[in-house]
Amino acid sequence: MPPRPCERMLLEAAVVLASWLLLWWLPQVSFEAHWWLWLLPPAAAGLLAERWRGALLGPALGAVGYCAVVALAELSKMARRHWLHMLSREDLGALLLALILSVPVAVLMSVPLAAAAHGLKRLLRRLLG
Repeated sequence: MPPRPCERMLLEAAVVLASWLLLWWLPQVSFEAHWWLWLLPPAAAGLLAERWRGALLGPALGAVGYCAVVALAELSKMARRHWLHMLSREDLGALLLALILSVPVAVLMSVPLAAAAHGLKRLLRRLLG
């Protein structure tokens, strides 16, 4: 039985989320030196997509999930550094502001690239097939 479109979209989101989390946790990869590596997972998700909706929504869900996981990891770092009840409003406000600013950047970084890769795949299919 072929996967339903929703399952495919979740697969594309998982590709972006897992790849970005792997890049975030690898100590030898820095964004400044290896910025092009962060563009590969959305392009791969766009190539995996069967429909335009999946090519747009899958990477967007992966980007939002990535930002949420990284925010929770940073919160746990803060909680280890201070006791959880000792976190100040400034710490939580800075975390919330970083989350609010990072989600649109991650979505804008992933969705157009995935859509371009999906469009290129469809164009090549049409030209070659």
